[in-house]
Amino acid sequence: MSILTQRLTAVGLLLILTLTGIGAVGCQEEKSTFKLPDKIPTVKPGKVDYISPEAMIQKSNTGSNLRFYYLVDNPNDTTALPPLKSLKKVMVGELMMSVDTMSRAEPFYFMCYWGDDSRKSAIRLATSGFDCFSVDGGFFRLKKALEKGSSAK
Repeated sequence: MSILTQRLTAVGLLLILTLTGIGAVGCQEEKSTFKLPDKIPTVKPGKVDYISPEAMIQKSNTGSNLRFYYLVDNPNDTTALPPLKSLKKVMVGELMMSVDTMSRAEPFYFMCYWGDDSRKSAIRLATSGFDCFSVDGGFFRLKKALEKGSSAK
């Protein structure tokens, strides 16, 4: 059971207990005029998948405007970004705080230095209905793939 489902269930039970007066000490029994909704709206979870560094380079070179984020924990991070089109450096927390304003039409692509934070961020966004990809091995493997590609030329 996902965390979102558990939270919705807990909120629903709390609401029912509050409205019916169960668990309240000294409450008089009265009829409630409140009617629970027939269906509680939920968000269909998105998918999370890995994308290889080579596939990410190829996708970036197609010229499409991707939502591609390099996630950092420290705003003063001086890691040089790889030369990929549409790559934006963003703090992990900033991205999570703006979820309600983002479109679910296009997938997100995440990368961090080793790949752990990007995978976790992709999972968090997927619970909100976004399709997400995490660069397998992060910037470390992407950098190796770029070096390999430039030495082959």
